[in-house]
Amino acid sequence: MKKQILIFLKRHTGFIIFSLLFFLSHLLYLDTDFHVLEPDEGLFYSFVQQVKMGHWPVFDGHLFLETFPLFIFLSAWLDKLTHVWGIFVAQRLLAIIGTYLLCLGMYIFGLAHKHKDFGLVAAYLVWLMPLSFFYSQTGTMDMLYLGLASLSIALLILNLQKSKTHHLLLAGILLALAILIKFTTCIFLLSPLVIWILYGKKIIKKLAYYYLGAGIVVGFILIPYWYIFKNNFVAQALNYPGQHFLNLFNFRVHLATLYIYIQKSTFLFSPFLALLSLLGMLTLLFLVIKLAKKQNTNSWQDQYMSHILIFFVPAFIFLYLFNFSPRYALLLVPALGLLGSYFLTSLFSRKTIYIALIIVLPWTYQAWLATQHISIRETKQYVLTLKKAYDLPIYASFEPEKLSTYFDLPIRLLSPEALKGGIIITDERKTELMANLSEEPYMAMKETWQKLDASKQVWLYTDIYNHFPVDSRNNVFKVYLITGLD
Repeated sequence: MKKQILIFLKRHTGFIIFSLLFFLSHLLYLDTDFHVLEPDEGLFYSFVQQVKMGHWPVFDGHLFLETFPLFIFLSAWLDKLTHVWGIFVAQRLLAIIGTYLLCLGMYIFGLAHKHKDFGLVAAYLVWLMPLSFFYSQTGTMDMLYLGLASLSIALLILNLQKSKTHHLLLAGILLALAILIKFTTCIFLLSPLVIWILYGKKIIKKLAYYYLGAGIVVGFILIPYWYIFKNNFVAQALNYPGQHFLNLFNFRVHLATLYIYIQKSTFLFSPFLALLSLLGMLTLLFLVIKLAKKQNTNSWQDQYMSHILIFFVPAFIFLYLFNFSPRYALLLVPALGLLGSYFLTSLFSRKTIYIALIIVLPWTYQAWLATQHISIRETKQYVLTLKKAYDLPIYASFEPEKLSTYFDLPIRLLSPEALKGGIIITDERKTELMANLSEEPYMAMKETWQKLDASKQVWLYTDIYNHFPVDSRNNVFKVYLITGLD
């Protein structure tokens, strides 16, 4: 047993060192406040609070049934174990775990092709990629579902040449858990279909076990879930994707959306990784042409690249069908990490690869800075002080529902009523976005925001950090006090 452990440690020393560096970097400075331009962290903060009080999560006056609340339940459980650290830390710990599972999936992908250096470099690229690094420090569902799904697909690829049924069932169960975290994972149900196209009928039995593992778990959970909530669950589950789904036949809109992803790739992934990804996609295109012409693709390089299609095709289809969002861009992270690793390890020495990883760090650092906001905490402390002195309603020009939960006070969307008396919270970045919305409450908010008298401003806080992945600029928070006695 001792000898086997030593052999294992020696064989995977590189990934063990990676794991130590990974957790060291991610467990620093977790206890910060939610990101104003990625407010879902604040939304889940409120859901976890509700679950801790014994209530089902409620949003906008309705039960939250948009997805199965596994992430919320896990966050509440973790917070109970680590209650000294706070809810945000519990949510972010799940994001870190999800990111690590994603990196583990990349490493296993390399092992599946008997080139563990490919998988190890891919893990480093995924870890340091600005977009994935930011979301690994943000308490949303995204990295956990993506990590589970990627590990599931990597295990499936590893077992394509083997006959271990229990491994295929395990891979399917991991995919099922990812679906229960976030229904976006359903797009990865297309991955086995890509495998079927690549391998043909000889692989159908293995894919059946994979789908069986996923189907049993999803069915066991979601059928009772549907029976309890019925039409409300179906309506909400379909409503959210329906809001973001692009017109299927408006090709100009689809192409424009893909152009936005290309345009923002240097910001989201760093210029260096964006260039590597572009070269990788061209290589994938040549491979697809070879497959279409039924040319020989038996070399390990072609096998490696064709298996990247298993990650890339579902992600591309999703990005093509839905409007732009940095969170959706996360679906590309596994494929881009593997593509970047292919070029680095094929063309350069280890020393050069380490230098290339260092080149990415300034962009990673910017993404890390974007997770360090304390502006909401400072704003909360000042507003609570004002509230003790003045019994006035509180208004905000951005995210009133999420702020209400965090402040533990009712906060309304800024409206003309606030000019008669109230404590008003504004910022620049999120308010700019919400002022562009065409619904009546937001139009009234914009009009009121523009009428605010600078002489009524009693507090200002300049947030020095950027708002990656939405905006590279910092933010300014202001508090106005209108007593109604003037």
